[in-house]
Amino acid sequence: MEKEDKRAEGRDESKRRRAESKWIVVARPLCHLKYPVAYLSRLQRILPAAR
Repeated sequence: MEKEDKRAEGRDESKRRRAESKWIVVARPLCHLKYPVAYLSRLQRILPAAR
């Protein structure tokens, strides 16, 4: 019985982690919409270096 509980806990943990990572992926672009100047200035710093 205890082994089954631990397995279920592990599954819940991995589901929670996946949900958190999806939230991070969604939240990042929203942050750029809220603060576009900071995002654009960061892009401008990265892109000239790539040329």
